[in-house]
Amino acid sequence: MLVYICCSGGATSSLFCSKIGQASDEKVLVEHIFIVLQDLEHLMESYDMILAYGPAELLNDRQVEKYHLDKIITSVWIAPQVRYLKETIFKAMMPYNIPVHLVDMRAFGTMNGKKALDDIKASL
Repeated sequence: MLVYICCSGGATSSLFCSKIGQASDEKVLVEHIFIVLQDLEHLMESYDMILAYGPAELLNDRQVEKYHLDKIITSVWIAPQVRYLKETIFKAMMPYNIPVHLVDMRAFGTMNGKKALDDIKASL
């Protein structure tokens, strides 16, 4: 399962993803989406969950098709700093039936990985 957490730059979302990974008792990989895409098949076999973080701008029709994101992303979570892009991202993901969620602002602000992990699992 690949969960994509999108943000504006990546610094805070990478830390947030690390906190989610630490809260899990499964084998979780936390990595930038472009690193994940380089060895996706092997990584999918090696980990129970992949938390990929990266820019919200990646989630448009052209990029989804270019990187075949529609075939690999289980769900998209939007970090608070780019929540204004929710409608745009939702429209881009709707044809592929990829669910789009907002990261809980309090969980993000306090870096509460356990809460975020619970939210992710509840949405599956």
